[in-house]
Amino acid sequence: MALPELIPSGRPVEVQATRFSLDALGRFFCNTWEEATGNGGPPFSAVVVGAGMYGAYCATKIYRRHPGKRILLLDAGHFLVPEHVQNLGRIGLNVPAPIWPDADPGVPRELVWGLPWRGNVDFPGLAYCCGGKSLYWGGWCPRLTPGDLKLWPASTAAYLDRHYVDVESEIGVVPAADFIAGELYAILSDAIVAAASSMPDVEMGFGDHGVEVAPLAVQGDSPISGLFSLGKYSALPLLMDAVREDAAASGGADAGRRFFMVPLAHAIRAHTAGDVVTGLDVDVAGQRQHLPLAPDCALILAASAVETTRFALHSFPTPLMGRNLMAHVRSDFTVRIHRSALPQVPGHVQTAALLLRGLGAVRSSDHVAEVRSFNHMIEPRRWSPAS
Repeated sequence: MALPELIPSGRPVEVQATRFSLDALGRFFCNTWEEATGNGGPPFSAVVVGAGMYGAYCATKIYRRHPGKRILLLDAGHFLVPEHVQNLGRIGLNVPAPIWPDADPGVPRELVWGLPWRGNVDFPGLAYCCGGKSLYWGGWCPRLTPGDLKLWPASTAAYLDRHYVDVESEIGVVPAADFIAGELYAILSDAIVAAASSMPDVEMGFGDHGVEVAPLAVQGDSPISGLFSLGKYSALPLLMDAVREDAAASGGADAGRRFFMVPLAHAIRAHTAGDVVTGLDVDVAGQRQHLPLAPDCALILAASAVETTRFALHSFPTPLMGRNLMAHVRSDFTVRIHRSALPQVPGHVQTAALLLRGLGAVRSSDHVAEVRSFNHMIEPRRWSPAS
């Protein structure tokens, strides 16, 4: 049943009430634009645009590692849920099916999903909400291969190599040395390699490492006694914990706060003087606002590739900017191996996965299937979660 929109009474309330719930989570986690920017406190040390997988993580790290810094985190969408959707049971929030941009209805699908580009490929869109796709992400986080990193700046490649272990540990995708990623991996990988060697028409050697242990999507200890381990990683729990810690340390005085999360704040463009960003234009719930930035304030663009490109085109365009903007579209290939072809699997082992990646061809006596990466030209466009 459709419900009428709620009309504010005009009376100040501590927590908004709907017909079904109290918005305690949103109130205790988020701040309004006025609360964050008009409290008389010192200037911001960093403004992070985008509270998705990377932005929420990045802002939290700045807060944790730099006690003297003041951080403002902005996101174009609403606060939706506080945790990965698969950790919340069947709440009815799903990733929508891909659609062609020409079929874009112009309103959010599944409440928050919107298409940020016009292009020649169907696409589910982006989750415009605090946490972004980290609320829906169920996937692995494999490292870039040496072949991939040859195309990256040497300093960036070296940085990734140094810090992969730290990041993998924090987001829970370190391959586990247990029966899932250990015992069954050994059984299956030996069987696959043996099968490939006996079939000369099947090429299994592509990829930098051959068959690898799959980086698990879930790995973590129980946070406290009596609770199960965390099921799926999202960036929000770490962010919410930092925001609440900061709120408690301030004694309730916004001027003393160091960390603000403001939703429904869509960064539009940056103003610059030379090589320094001097201000930020933001659409806040449909109203244009301008935030002056101190010369030593860091502006961190942590939205999606398309949203970040759109922001850059508005802020500091150059003749070639955006001309080669592409989206990589993943294709999944399913290979089924009959159980009778495998050695005996222990009865207690039920689930496992292997990782085989690379660019090459899978050949059989009947056909040749090319495994390729498809790139599609895309055009960034403005999408408003409030539309």
